[in-house]
Amino acid sequence: MMQITTISLIVLAVTLRSSALDTPFPPGSGSHGTAIAPSACPCEESWMCDPVNVTHAKEVFVFHVIRPNQPTIYQHFNWTRLTTISLAGNASLVDPQLICYAHQRNVRVTLLVSFPQDQLPNATARTAWVQQQLSTTQAMFVDGLDMDIENDMKYADELTQLIVETKQTFSSWNNNTQISFAIGTYEAPGYNFQQMAPHLDLMFAMAYDMVSRTTASSNDPLPTVSSKLDDLMNKYGIPASKLILGSPWYGYDFPCTSLKNHTCPYVRPDPAWLITTTYADAMQRVSTYNATGPFTDPSGSQSVFYEYTKDSVQHQMWVDGPPQIALRSQLARTKGLKGVGTWYVGCMDYTKGLVGDAANMWQAMNSFVDQP
Repeated sequence: MMQITTISLIVLAVTLRSSALDTPFPPGSGSHGTAIAPSACPCEESWMCDPVNVTHAKEVFVFHVIRPNQPTIYQHFNWTRLTTISLAGNASLVDPQLICYAHQRNVRVTLLVSFPQDQLPNATARTAWVQQQLSTTQAMFVDGLDMDIENDMKYADELTQLIVETKQTFSSWNNNTQISFAIGTYEAPGYNFQQMAPHLDLMFAMAYDMVSRTTASSNDPLPTVSSKLDDLMNKYGIPASKLILGSPWYGYDFPCTSLKNHTCPYVRPDPAWLITTTYADAMQRVSTYNATGPFTDPSGSQSVFYEYTKDSVQHQMWVDGPPQIALRSQLARTKGLKGVGTWYVGCMDYTKGLVGDAANMWQAMNSFVDQP
């Protein structure tokens, strides 16, 4: 994935990400800079500033990108089944009341963080980083970290040492803290997931960015997702009891070099995030350009796409909606996974509150918990 300095955004499974999402925590936020200075508990009750001490039988784990113009958008999320919300973005823009709001509902708040792979052999750097993360966690009254270190791994043993030190340090402070790791569902040489798993509370499988490099296609074809989950459990030794299936609430808008019989060859841009779209933006384009669809993928991906023309260029746009997300939740239940989640909840339109597609998307994800 693209390595982002300081606290990073999660990056897509095959080194893709929208620049609109690349808003790392700034220096001084505790990722590679000086730890955030301690502050007074912002909540009405002091217990709301402690890590959540509730054990959830099933997990609904989502990522929330902090935006400067949306400080309280989290109030429109569906918190009824939520268990973990991981924050990405500028730490100074985090509404302190978000922590209170979450903890009052027994929802853990974690920070999405990264560590430079070339520094993994440096034990001193690892220890300094862990201490900075702990200081930031304490200062912000959050519950832990979601670690995201991608690309081919050259230092598997050192990565495990970083995870072990992080988990031990955080647990020594408070045994209710949570350390998770975002893993790609693609083949990433060098990772020892079986070695990492015992020292992590959860492992978030980024089951997306599986698009073809030459022809418009699904972001997360269900048969491929199913196969990759089997590999993570059976080939790489990750227990289902720690595995979260992460699905995308964003898609891809492919500009076709031609479009015939729903076949859309395209020239892959560099970087590929240039053609990503949130679900809300996709639905706006459907309306604005009178797109046709949704069409069901005949290849069996259990995904849908739309077609439209803009400025004489034909487009084929693939994005999962509530019915497709519900199928992913059903897959996670069938495989006995710990939970489901998404990158990222801000892809929906909350201008009118939790209604319409936004409400339905949450319900589709939550069906993992709600269905027997």
